[in-house]
Order: sequence, then C-alpha cells, then structure tokens
Amino acid sequence: MNTEELVFDKYGPLLGTTQLQEVLKHRYSTAKQVANAISDETFPIPTSKDGARRVAHYTAVAKYLDSLKPKQQESENRTAA
Repeated sequence: MNTEELVFDKYGPLLGTTQLQEVLKHRYSTAKQVANAISDETFPIPTSKDGARRVAHYTAVAKYLDSLKPKQQESENRTAA
C-alpha cells in the first residue's frame, strides 16, 4: 500500500487541521499550531478553503510525507553507523 492509499484510507479525501496535526505530530503539537502556520503561510502542505475550514487534499499530504522519506532514511543510516 502506498502513502496516498494509507492517507486516504485513514482520513478520507480532505484533511482538516486536526487531522493534519495528527499526521505531522513530530512538528505540530496542536491543531491551533497548524492553523497558525497555514495563516502565516509557513505550512509545508498546500491548503484550500472548504466552507469555513482549511483543508489539505490527501494527495498533497502524501506527497509531503514521501518527500520526508529520504531524509529519514539518511538519518537512520547515520545513527546505525
């Protein structure tokens, strides 16, 4: 199962700030921090408005998570050495 399928299966097509915080808990400890980062335009995943709430599409979330993989593997390789 690839990252897109995992994100979609767990969260559906659109992730709100609470779900984004859960996915990125290594970086954001609260949904409010996610909302602030979105507002400050420093959030690493593109978002859009869905009514009154900000959401990210599952494919954008998966793409961001996949972009972290080489960095994580590099870090793990240095730790193991």
